[in-house]
Amino acid sequence: HIAVQPPSDATASEANAAMEVEEEKKGVNDVVIEKLNETSANSGITCLDIDQTENLILTGGNDKKAQIFNRERNKTEKTVQTLAKVESNEVNDDGLILGTGTNDSVVRIWDVKSQQNVASFTGHTGRVTSISFSENGYFLATASEDNLVKLWDLRKLSNFHTLTIDEGKINKVVWDYSGHYLAVGGTDMRIYQSKTWNELVVMSENTAEITDMKFGELAKYLVVGGLDP
Repeated sequence: HIAVQPPSDATASEANAAMEVEEEKKGVNDVVIEKLNETSANSGITCLDIDQTENLILTGGNDKKAQIFNRERNKTEKTVQTLAKVESNEVNDDGLILGTGTNDSVVRIWDVKSQQNVASFTGHTGRVTSISFSENGYFLATASEDNLVKLWDLRKLSNFHTLTIDEGKINKVVWDYSGHYLAVGGTDMRIYQSKTWNELVVMSENTAEITDMKFGELAKYLVVGGLDP
C-alpha cells in the first residue's frame, strides 16, 4: 500500500506526480528486472535502492555482498564483500561513498571507486534495517531492530545523537533534500527537525507496518509505502 502523508499542505497534483515518479522507479525496464531476477536467484536480494540519478541500482543479499548495477551500461560495476548479510544500503549523492547495514549490527562505509571498507560504526544491538545519507554528505542516519536511530558525523566518524523509539519497530529512515528533516517509519511514521531533534509529528494512518518513504519537493509531502493492502 502506498499513501501520501503531507507534513505541510500539498496539492493533489504534487501528490500524483510523486506517485508517478515512484511507480516509474519501481518499473525500471526489462533489462534491469531481468538482472535483478538473476541476482535474486543467485544470492537472495534482501534490500534494493536506486540512486538520485536513477541510473545506479544497489542491491544487498544473503551472500553478504552489496552490488552497484549501472542501468545504462547494463552491467554490475562494483561489488563489496561484507562480513554479514546485507540488510540496507545507499550511496551518497555524488556516488562516491556506499553505506551498508548488516545483520551483525554494524554500519560500514565503503569507497566506491576502490571498493574498500574505509570506516565501520558499531553501537546498534540489532540488525541495521535502514541507512540514509544527508544531501550534503556530512551525516548518516541509521535505524535498527534495537529501536534506535543513530546519527553519525562522517567528518568525525562518530555518533553525535541517538533517537529512541520506545514503542513499535523501525524499518526506514530518510532525510529530506535540505537535511532539515528526518522521517522515521515502522509501526508509525515520525518526522524530526534536525537542528533540535524535536519530534514534529507522529502519523499512524497506515494500518500495517511502514516499509518505505520518500520526501517530495521541498518536503511538502511524504510518500509512504507499507504492508497494508
